[in-house]
Amino acid sequence: MKHREHWLSHLREWFVKKQNNRCAICGVHFEIARRTHLDHCHVTKHTRGALCSSCNSGLGMFKEDVALLESAISYLQVDYSQNPPHPKDELGFNPTIGLAPREFDYAAWFRYQQVSERV
Repeated sequence: MKHREHWLSHLREWFVKKQNNRCAICGVHFEIARRTHLDHCHVTKHTRGALCSSCNSGLGMFKEDVALLESAISYLQVDYSQNPPHPKDELGFNPTIGLAPREFDYAAWFRYQQVSERV
C-alpha cells in the first residue's frame, strides 16, 4: 500500500507542476484550493490531470457523462431574466428587475403567471 501511495503522490505532483499549479478545469491555484485530486477515467483507469475538490466533485456528480454535462451547459445558457429572484438571495439589488429580492412582490408575480398561462 505504501508503494502505491508513494507513486500516487509523485504522479499528483507531476500533474500539478505540468499544469502550472492550477486545476485543469477551473484554473484555481492549488495554494488557494484546499485539496488536490488526481483525476482518472473510471472506465480506462488512465489519469487525466490534477483537479481541485470542487471540480473533482462536479465531475463525479455528473457521473463523468458528457451528455449530462452538455445538458447542464445548455441549462445555464438560458435567459432566466424574466424569472423572479431567489427568495433566499439577500445579496441586495438585482439590476435585471430593479430591486432587491426582499422587495419583490412574489404574490403578484405568481398571479401574473397564472393569468398568462390561461391565455
